[in-house]
Amino acid sequence: MTDSLIPKSGVCIILLLLSHFYGVFAETGDSCLKNKIDSLEYYSAPDTNRVNLLSNIAWQYRNVDYAKSKQYFHAAATLAEKLKFDHGIILIYQGLGIICFEKGEYDSSIYFHL
Repeated sequence: MTDSLIPKSGVCIILLLLSHFYGVFAETGDSCLKNKIDSLEYYSAPDTNRVNLLSNIAWQYRNVDYAKSKQYFHAAATLAEKLKFDHGIILIYQGLGIICFEKGEYDSSIYFHL
């Protein structure tokens, strides 16, 4: 009887493919974030598109750079409040509440969720 269903060479091939796909997805995520940051120049007008873009950038930064994530969320919140963009404000504060919760800032998390 065989010890495993997949030969050792098959395991190597699977690991190689998985590492390749991880590299492709990681690179795609980085380039996607860079494209969004570059788009800030295109969406320079203070409108809801800029609020959504700032919020998306903040959400992408949440696992990479906590401080930048909060910075972009606060910039989005300031603009959304100026525009009276209620839907955007709700999503931004929800995002801030989630990242504060993930970092153990429970008082801030409750504040932003409320």
